[in-house]
Amino acid sequence: MLNYADMSVRRVFLLLWMTALGLPPFGRVARAQNPTPPPLVVVAPRPGEALQGTVDIVIEVPRGSPMAFGGLYFGYAQDASGVRFPIWEAEAPRGETLTQWDTTTLTDGDYTLYLLIRLENGLELQATVPGLRVRNYTPIETPTPTLTPPPP
Repeated sequence: MLNYADMSVRRVFLLLWMTALGLPPFGRVARAQNPTPPPLVVVAPRPGEALQGTVDIVIEVPRGSPMAFGGLYFGYAQDASGVRFPIWEAEAPRGETLTQWDTTTLTDGDYTLYLLIRLENGLELQATVPGLRVRNYTPIETPTPTLTPPPP
């Protein structure tokens, strides 16, 4: 015959013991509250850079962050519709140089790069590189020199 009083005492004892050890109670999973994803840095190209021809896309992903998926997309800088065009996608990408972007097929203009990396733990990292100036068919603008007075 089952002794329900004895089972309740055992359950209370087990709950107290688990609490003393810092373990979560039955049916609950300890999860971090809003885990902060590590930073994703696009090393090249840099925001505002002028691009010609084929360009290396280089990133820095924090050590110990194995990638499960990567996607690189571009969009027109002044396009508010959010339309993005794929450049590259890969399962389990490796290395710091993700891919090369052939800009020769694009009209000269201003573009934005969008990078998405999904880590094996499910976190998604995103980075944006705004103001990229593709200049395959027009001269690259140079800053206007300014006259600075010589030091006294």
